Amino acid sequence: MRSSGLTDIGKVRKENQDSFIITDVSVGTIGLVCDGMGGARSGNIASALAAECFAGHIVSCLAESDPLPLPELIREATHYANVKVYDRAFTDFTCEGMGTTLVGGVFCGDRAIIANVGDSRAYMISRGVIWQISTDHSYVEELVAKGIITREEAKTHPRRNYITRALGISREVECDIYEVDVEKGNIIILCSDGLTNMVDDDEILAASLETGSPKELCSKLMELALSREATDNITVAAFEF
Repeated sequence: MRSSGLTDIGKVRKENQDSFIITDVSVGTIGLVCDGMGGARSGNIASALAAECFAGHIVSCLAESDPLPLPELIREATHYANVKVYDRAFTDFTCEGMGTTLVGGVFCGDRAIIANVGDSRAYMISRGVIWQISTDHSYVEELVAKGIITREEAKTHPRRNYITRALGISREVECDIYEVDVEKGNIIILCSDGLTNMVDDDEILAASLETGSPKELCSKLMELALSREATDNITVAAFEF
């Protein structure tokens, strides 16, 4: 497997509150992207803490003699990260109200197990087709699901950045777990909404066809987002099987 990731502050924000981690483990590769939210520095703290706790918990548990099955372990790691962010926000007044999205998991030889909370996304590219693995936990996604607005209208809706789930907001959080079969040549992309607000799915697919490695793909997508004012922080990670 080849992998790469990039993050950038963008053209408008004064601080990068996104975080990502890519690290190899015995069963494959851990990859995740977090997009923090909160005043002052707290969004940055939330995303970094969640990423570190999520990955660290998986690494620690895989070292045990009889670890949980990966889907259960990834769910447990998500809840562990949530509690750590919540406790920090509860005990440190400078972090009050902070939270973060999280999308990520473990990528093995023939499958990917991914957790999602919030509106950072996981995509699969296979045989010239792209689709979104994860479902956004957002206000506009709920409107689209109910048929109140179209997918196109969601892109410009005034509340398009309002998310309905995040780590750290309460002591319990519901996460979605996706198990995806993969084959040689497949690409999985994890990204914050700073990318998807600037670059659409067809452009992500086109970039994957024009580039020859995850590193080149991340660079191409980052270049596209930055060329379009990039009003938010941008983070993208790519994994080629």
